[in-house]
Amino acid sequence: MANQQPRQPRDDDAVLGSPNFAPQGAMVLGGLAGIQRRFASPVAEVRVSALQAVVQYGQDGVALLLEGLQDESLDVQRVAYALLRQQQNPQVNRLLRGYLPYRLLSPLKTVKTGIGTVLSADGEAVAYRRRKRVYVGSITGEKPLYTVPASSWDVYALGQEYGLIRIKNGATPAIEVWQQGELQHCCYGHQREITAVAVSPDGTILATGGGDAKINLWNLQKGKLVGTFGIHLTVGAHTGTILYLAFSPDGRQLVSCSRDHTVKVWDLKTRDRPITLRTYAGCVALSPDGLTVATTGWYGDILLWNISTQRITRRLPGHLYSVKAMQFTPFGRLLVTVGRDSKIQFWDVYSGETFHTLETAEIAAMEQLVIVGEGQQLLTVGENKTLTVWGIE
Repeated sequence: MANQQPRQPRDDDAVLGSPNFAPQGAMVLGGLAGIQRRFASPVAEVRVSALQAVVQYGQDGVALLLEGLQDESLDVQRVAYALLRQQQNPQVNRLLRGYLPYRLLSPLKTVKTGIGTVLSADGEAVAYRRRKRVYVGSITGEKPLYTVPASSWDVYALGQEYGLIRIKNGATPAIEVWQQGELQHCCYGHQREITAVAVSPDGTILATGGGDAKINLWNLQKGKLVGTFGIHLTVGAHTGTILYLAFSPDGRQLVSCSRDHTVKVWDLKTRDRPITLRTYAGCVALSPDGLTVATTGWYGDILLWNISTQRITRRLPGHLYSVKAMQFTPFGRLLVTVGRDSKIQFWDVYSGETFHTLETAEIAAMEQLVIVGEGQQLLTVGENKTLTVWGIE
């Protein structure tokens, strides 16, 4: 006797016109429309598989990938962002500049370094001291490119092409410039201890500040002094020990802070009298447009200043303890800070609200921060001699 019951689909059959979502791993008919249907699934894993399948549709699939950037699931956002970055499309690249990928960051790897670890401005090189040698190498390399002798009180910085700057604070402070293990230049220009060092974004200019209240600018390729801001030479110069120096992202401005309880913004082209902010700061940063200065003092609070009016525009609650380093993101929307509470804080510059917080597995104060490229990677150095590479998996 024939079975009179209507035929029913099996679990792995595709059903056209069904009101139910296709199960994960099942074939979906209907081309792009079918993939869009799968992307409407409440299951994040199904939405991820839909985005991975939509790449074959080229420009027609880009709209769905852009929609994925707004998904509630960070896993979906992460896949959408990674696939969009693979598109060779100028319009997509412009749209990605408006997206803030920092919630997608996670630790990709950690590297044990040594004492006095420093990073290059482009995030390519690292230097640190172990015992009586300074090791210089690539962030991604396992072996150092070269080593040089070291002493206990040296301070380090990195220039272009893995060039090492070694500050020797003795009776007469000296600045040594090394390249591939060979000493290229030895420079003198401070009467007291050198207390602050910064390298321009292109790695060609070194700024040093010291206990003599002077700021010197050096051409690293020639080993020559190319500028000095000092109390007897420059109107409006600092009158106390220089505590911190930072270049603007375009290298046209330099910001400094001092024990004289002022922060100064210097125009490196005109060398005119600096803009002065009356505040104590131990750490400073300049926005990409050169219009905002971020300062922080003893207790972790962060102040945002309008350079034109010399007034505070935002007061951020900051970290539990002092801030050790901070940097604006490439397009200036966020300020990233690290400090002694082992947290990485992302602040919305316009609203003053916390955008995101990253916490490290190990409880250790963070001392350095470098944003790589357009923000796809973040490098941090902890007091526990650990370099952490944060990125998007």
